[in-house]
Amino acid sequence: MRSRIFSLFLSVLILISSIQVIGFTKNEAATNEGNCTAKPETETVICNFQDIAYGSNPRQTFDLSLPIDNRDEIGLVVFLHGGGWASGDKSTVKYSFSNLNSNKDYATASINYRLAGEENADIYDILEDITTALTHIKNMSGGYGMNITKLILCGHSAGGHLALLYSYKYSKISPITPVGTFVTASVPDLTSEAFFKQNYLGDEKYMCSLLSKVCGVNITPENRANYKNLFRELSPVNFVTPDSVPTVLVHGKNDTIAPYSGAVLLDDVLTENRVKHEVIGIENVGHGALKNAEKRKYAEDLLAACIKEWFDIKPAETLI
Repeated sequence: MRSRIFSLFLSVLILISSIQVIGFTKNEAATNEGNCTAKPETETVICNFQDIAYGSNPRQTFDLSLPIDNRDEIGLVVFLHGGGWASGDKSTVKYSFSNLNSNKDYATASINYRLAGEENADIYDILEDITTALTHIKNMSGGYGMNITKLILCGHSAGGHLALLYSYKYSKISPITPVGTFVTASVPDLTSEAFFKQNYLGDEKYMCSLLSKVCGVNITPENRANYKNLFRELSPVNFVTPDSVPTVLVHGKNDTIAPYSGAVLLDDVLTENRVKHEVIGIENVGHGALKNAEKRKYAEDLLAACIKEWFDIKPAETLI
């Protein structure tokens, strides 16, 4: 029932937002002061906005990097932080993808969202926050003359789970059309026994307590089986279709927080549905693979290549 109410809420929210964007002027956008830097090599001015509020909760903020003198349709790359849905911060994008910066062809953003368990927030509130933040970013960018039409969602760990779930299950009600998703150490399947019983974070009782916060219900080892359908509803792997967006998942094979078996399952389902994808298992690394500079550089380069392909960015013309 909550899921159906959530979908209806988002549909109404997007309708209201589409009306609001008409009256969002450049003067209104300019009230959000940004730190602007000219990049002579690309003849582009990039403005960086910090802690822009998209709601009344202190957690409802985002950072945005915008190429404000681009008058063409551009894409948006969004990073969703990890932290087990109940902790974490948007600042971690600096450590996960240090080179994730806007250029003349696309904008970038990192979103904070309400944390599970705080003020009765659950995963449905987090998903609502993603939509609200995307709507605000689209409207704010429109005030500067930017027309954001394509979205790539990225995330690590719980953020990767959210990126996959939103891209697969809620793509049709997103205010910006998803065209790809790039995640690391994600959790594609919340029904996994390994996730509950072989998790480095804690024993089954602890994992049930964590999922209680996430789902907004009281889950225990004794009643966990009763919530299997709920876990399925929140598992990205169950919403893959032949129309799903291209996907890249980078995952350490020794991950004891987000079991690598979930990556293998997602690979199989994406293959079965003939979705363009790449699931990359990295030997001898665990959940914090991107803490390794070499592995992080590899992921950053791969993401940069995906951005160009998914946003259909043509190489710059060479002057002869």
